[in-house]
Amino acid sequence: MNLAENNKIYNFDASALIVLSHNYPIKRFSPLWLEIEELFNLGRAYVVREVYEEVMNKDDDMAGWIKERQTQVVKELSADDYNQAISIIRAHPTLEDENRVKTIADPYVIAHSLNHKTVVVTAERSVSSGKNNKKAKIPNVCNDYNVLHVSGERFAIDLFEDLDLNL
Repeated sequence: MNLAENNKIYNFDASALIVLSHNYPIKRFSPLWLEIEELFNLGRAYVVREVYEEVMNKDDDMAGWIKERQTQVVKELSADDYNQAISIIRAHPTLEDENRVKTIADPYVIAHSLNHKTVVVTAERSVSSGKNNKKAKIPNVCNDYNVLHVSGERFAIDLFEDLDLNL
């Protein structure tokens, strides 16, 4: 898949950015991060404000990288997006962690992608339904709403292929 030529817009979950920065450190894999930055600059990738806030709670290279690019990467949610997030939380109450002090961005990421027809990029994996799975995961909820999603790893591999680099 050639990310540079497709028309998709990518909405990053915090987990995708954090895992990508750990697996592909920004300083060591600068061609990958320059390509990701270009997608942000072109409006082909973004994070919602809630993801930005989650990433900024970490003291790492990703927090510094995204803070430097805040104006290019952050999209604000509309009233429709917030209303959609509320509907998602009501339908999937375990998507929000009741023990967390801060807001979790997941329902907002999904709501924005649902309303704006963008692709969610996440490091979360689908879980099978059952008694042992107490927390809903982004891929499962995306599937429920027919929202396209891709793993951060798949996204990175596709970018490496576009750059003609070997992992």
